[in-house]
Amino acid sequence: EALYFNDHHIYTIDDLREIASRFDKIGQADKMILTTEKDAVRLVKFREELHDMPLYVMPIAINFLFNDAERFNGIICNFIDGFHKPQDGPEPPGY
Repeated sequence: EALYFNDHHIYTIDDLREIASRFDKIGQADKMILTTEKDAVRLVKFREELHDMPLYVMPIAINFLFNDAERFNGIICNFIDGFHKPQDGPEPPGY
């Protein structure tokens, strides 16, 4: 059984109760709760309530087409470096 929440959902204690209720109704002995890393971060505030539940987190992995990871990283690093260097004129005092 799946339970879906909208993207950027802020979990409440009522959501947690619904998750627990549905989980308890599953008749299988081998059962688990599976979530993404993104949602796991939002569930940390319920660490104590989730302690006895088999909660598993799927890591998010990024894959690049055409082995473009190095090119992408270079673009991002150059973009970030642009914020640290003045574009024109002398460096400001204390830079």
